[in-house]
Amino acid sequence: MKAKLLLFTKIKLSNNAFKVMFALLDNKIVEVSLDKNDLKEIINKNKLIRHDKFDWHINKNVNTKYLLEFIASSEEELPLVFNLLGEKITLNWYVFPNAVKLLNDGGEKNFLQLAVQYISNGGIDDSVIAADYDAEFIKTLQKKLTDEGE
Repeated sequence: MKAKLLLFTKIKLSNNAFKVMFALLDNKIVEVSLDKNDLKEIINKNKLIRHDKFDWHINKNVNTKYLLEFIASSEEELPLVFNLLGEKITLNWYVFPNAVKLLNDGGEKNFLQLAVQYISNGGIDDSVIAADYDAEFIKTLQKKLTDEGE
């Protein structure tokens, strides 16, 4: 089974401001085989923090997406290599606008957007959970308004 690992960091700029950056592998979120890798070992080996409350809300029935935080006080501390059990992956770090532009997959863009909402809110709230359903709701609402206007 494959899992997407969205790696991020919050670099403190001042008392109230952070620079949030995301790690990508080329134009994709890091994807690993859980058949070949153990998530707990990856987290320990790379000194990551798992945001399991977010993972629980974002994964419907099967855990395939994980939000993992790397603690850094500056961009120079960010790892350029991500260590899996049997391989190493080269990472590039981007702020949200640049990261979302690079992603080609709509599902990955949605995952990134939900993560940004979660990070900026400091946890799960109704807006983060609801954001996953916004696109479908907007389509339904547009259809309803169009039907009523005819």
